Amino acid sequence: ILFSPAGVLHFVSVGDVQQGKYLRSSTHVVAAGESLSEIAQQYGVTTQQIIERNKLSNPNAIYVGQNLVIPAPQ
Repeated sequence: ILFSPAGVLHFVSVGDVQQGKYLRSSTHVVAAGESLSEIAQQYGVTTQQIIERNKLSNPNAIYVGQNLVIPAPQ
């Protein structure tokens, strides 16, 4: 179990931690007018990485104030 800086609780597997997937993650709060691709570019990751990390079923439905965990760039 990991806590983000925003206090969000995330359940992760030991294997993911051992692979370094969560060592430098950060949290981003979606602002008005932002798209997932803009957020990904800002952090140097792909939109697919953000989608997978946050288990987004509809990546077009992000909303203002939503906390997104941004994986460490690889």
